[in-house]
Amino acid sequence: MKASGTGFGNIARAFRARHYRIYVCGNAISLVGTWLQRVSVGWLAWELTHSGLWLGLVSFADLFPTVVLSPLAGAIADRHDRIWVLRRTQFAGMVQAMLLAALTLTGVIEIWSLFLLTLVLGASNAMAQPA
Repeated sequence: MKASGTGFGNIARAFRARHYRIYVCGNAISLVGTWLQRVSVGWLAWELTHSGLWLGLVSFADLFPTVVLSPLAGAIADRHDRIWVLRRTQFAGMVQAMLLAALTLTGVIEIWSLFLLTLVLGASNAMAQPA
């Protein structure tokens, strides 16, 4: 006996909804960009310092804000329009990525600025997750 509402039929049904398709495509592009930046930032931290400590600190700056900011971010997501929250966090991530690209392309990036920019992106991602 086949259980109703299971299998790949549900996926096809979900993708018939235009807004869901837009969300999935946009989210996929965003996630690919986020992970490309995470890998690249780790690589850059290593190239700048050849230090495992700095590599760990930069990774910490990317991921730890989620632990600290999640309760606050959840409260903000509950009290404000989620689209408003997401637009601001995505804008912060875009500005961070542009600054990181500019500093890297001009060759003036230093490990402390990489750390701070990574911390900004980590905080932005932490605020966006509950929304």
